[in-house]
Amino acid sequence: MIDIPLIGYKLGTELNYRISHAQSNNEILALTLDYGYPYLDLVSIDTKNNILYVHNSHEPIRASEDEYMSDILSLDSLTQLDNGFEDGMFYIENPKSGYICSANQSPLKTDNDCRRFNKNGLHYYNDNSRSTRIKNLLETEIAKGKIDLETLANIFSDTRVILPIVRGIDFSVIYEVVAHGNRGFLLDILQKWDGEADIMSEGAAVFALLFYRYKDMYYTYHKNPDTIKVASASEINECLDWVSKRYVKGMTLGSIQFIKRGSVSKPIGGIPDSVNTIRSYFEKDKLVAEEGCAFRMLINLNERDIRTCHPYGTSSDEAAEHYTSQLDLFLNNEYKQLRPMTYYKQNYKSKMIIK
Repeated sequence: MIDIPLIGYKLGTELNYRISHAQSNNEILALTLDYGYPYLDLVSIDTKNNILYVHNSHEPIRASEDEYMSDILSLDSLTQLDNGFEDGMFYIENPKSGYICSANQSPLKTDNDCRRFNKNGLHYYNDNSRSTRIKNLLETEIAKGKIDLETLANIFSDTRVILPIVRGIDFSVIYEVVAHGNRGFLLDILQKWDGEADIMSEGAAVFALLFYRYKDMYYTYHKNPDTIKVASASEINECLDWVSKRYVKGMTLGSIQFIKRGSVSKPIGGIPDSVNTIRSYFEKDKLVAEEGCAFRMLINLNERDIRTCHPYGTSSDEAAEHYTSQLDLFLNNEYKQLRPMTYYKQNYKSKMIIK
């Protein structure tokens, strides 16, 4: 078995192999307990259309019941298992809602004493910009009625960030610093910025450059994702000086941030901690998105509607047709709808070699 520390202890090829060959939800549930399934959420649908959802992340207890997304998945609707590993796991069978949302790892309630292995940095206790924004959007859509895949697709492409805490850095000092000249000009843009990080946003362009500089000079990501680094006035002033040498009045995020694939380069919105999560590296005074590479999948469990999008394409051969075939889909928040599994079984079974 291969140990993959990034994903979690013991989550390797053996467990994946056994899960893929399981014949029932009960067998899959038993496997997750036996192996101490450590990190990822899991959904299984058996031949009788029963749905199993196994979840093992937690969210802290809030000050009020109003702060929970109980309409999505409440603690009362779950079963906690005391065996398996030290703090137990949660699972739900055949959820009535037809969908489950996990924002900031989890919509479950628990206290901060749970999960002693959280020190490894795999689970968040506190809300961040991304989880707050997702929950706000869901609350808005739930008030309108049932959420469908199109609604979820729009949520996942959202680019707004909730300041002042972004990716473990508290930027509150931006609203406190007083500056003049180039610093004052940039601060004025940041202080008036609404957090929207689409390609036409001037504030997002300034913040994206400032964030890159701050991360590069003053911040090291912690294994504990709830560790908050508070930015100081002197640090922000130095970052503003750096940005002022690269930012020209009127520049938007689409002017300086691009997603690249071979010779193809196109503007892309989003910054770290926006729901669509774009992280960039700096190259020749431009930001090149590297976390736009996240594969996206939406699934309607009840209707077996599966939609996917790879931000680049399905081939790693630069000369191939599909090297960049899905790049525009990704930028336009569009998806390819997969055929049902029965199609592949009927059309490819004779070509498959099963050992």
